[in-house]
Amino acid sequence: MFRSLYARWGEFAVETLIRVLGFSTVAFVLLIFLFLLSLRYSRDNEYEADDMGRSLSYAAGYDPAGNVEFFARLMDKYEKTRPSRIEMLFRTHPDTADRIARAVGIQPA
Repeated sequence: MFRSLYARWGEFAVETLIRVLGFSTVAFVLLIFLFLLSLRYSRDNEYEADDMGRSLSYAAGYDPAGNVEFFARLMDKYEKTRPSRIEMLFRTHPDTADRIARAVGIQPA
């Protein structure tokens, strides 16, 4: 029941915005919102891939610390300064320093 009510309120809000601002403006704003929302999932997927890579490396007999060395080299070569908050908002990948800290703090499964 509440979902139906929320959906109706959402539809009403979008219809009102379209009437006031025009369809193209509302569509543009919604697309930007959905894009920014999807970036969060992209970064979470990257963390998951990092964790899986360390686990697979360990299972195959390799030192998972190579992951940390790779990210350190990547950061030294391409990231001279920490990204601003605006840059972090639009990134598809997590901050390299955060990936290193996460890799150091997680033991292979």
